[in-house]
Amino acid sequence: MNVASRAYPEDSTAHPVRENKSKKRTWRVMEPVLRLGDSVFSRINTSADFTRLLKDNLPDSDSLIVKADWVGIEEGSAMNLETLRCIVDAAQGRVIVTEGHLLHRSMELEPKGLKFIADGEEVDWDWLINNNMGWRWLIRNPDWGWFIEGPHWKHIMKEEKHFLGKYGYLDFFKENGVEYVNATDEVWAGKVADERIVRETVESRFPPVFTDKLYGIVPARLFKYRGAPLISQSKRKDYQSFTMKNLFGLIPDPVRAWWHGGRTRQGTEARLDKSILDMNKIYGALFEVVGVFEAPHSDGSNPFTRDVGISAGIAQLDAILSRVTGYEQEKTAYISSGNSMFGFFDNGLLKKAESQLSGWFPAPKEKAFFSKA
Repeated sequence: MNVASRAYPEDSTAHPVRENKSKKRTWRVMEPVLRLGDSVFSRINTSADFTRLLKDNLPDSDSLIVKADWVGIEEGSAMNLETLRCIVDAAQGRVIVTEGHLLHRSMELEPKGLKFIADGEEVDWDWLINNNMGWRWLIRNPDWGWFIEGPHWKHIMKEEKHFLGKYGYLDFFKENGVEYVNATDEVWAGKVADERIVRETVESRFPPVFTDKLYGIVPARLFKYRGAPLISQSKRKDYQSFTMKNLFGLIPDPVRAWWHGGRTRQGTEARLDKSILDMNKIYGALFEVVGVFEAPHSDGSNPFTRDVGISAGIAQLDAILSRVTGYEQEKTAYISSGNSMFGFFDNGLLKKAESQLSGWFPAPKEKAFFSKA
């Protein structure tokens, strides 16, 4: 394996891993970094190593946006806050964290969620996400006005505050001056960027999006940082979901059934690939997107150990991760279509990755409590 090891002086804020005392001055050597194309990979054992890896591979900027990944409660997800802490430590200025509402993680205070009427029958949030009839109802009825105008929006905001408090985010944000932007709340409140400017910016760089209304769902609080780096911070799940799909979570719907679409004869979801590609075009045109992907190791003696991949070419990163974790990226349309738009990859690079990253990025031992965002 061809790797590049970096050494730092002992009094640096970097990371104690292994000591080299062959010289008079003690140096500490960071874990090896493997470079494949425009992507870097490392097996990290300490938070200090993770912070240094981020510092070495993130763009310089006074502001840094982080698209969080709070989709599921897989094994090791308690380390999500530790990952965000490393990102904040690596940042040079203000950090803005963003995520959208998700019904799946919003049913702790009310385990079945709130009730409402659908097609003349009383149902609840649980029916929407755990019943095929509910999923199909959302595909037929994509307008969330009933949710916004009733008690549901207020309640999901209450659930999110509970979630953020339970996992330590509220205190962390306050202690570190982190700005939190819930994309759903901003869009529903009408606080969005000028759709015309978004469209012009996107179409000056990429082909037009497939669904025009997505031009109108960029929160103004994010748009004001236009041009800043945006980290798509994603973690390993028990299904194919990496850094490109993470941006799908900025679509404001708390259940994105319409954006998935119904099943095709080939077994794929009719609208999902186009929706993911659209969100990458929009945020890729407005910001400097960098993918940061991690897979914690749950079977070692070191609770922090994780495999990490970082790349400004997120299609390249996701193609590598797909190949290494046993998925066929050529059958994943948004990754194939994103080739050259969001980083370049070819079969030679993927074969090299498959060889050199064999055994990396293990799946969580416990399955996610849900699988759709």
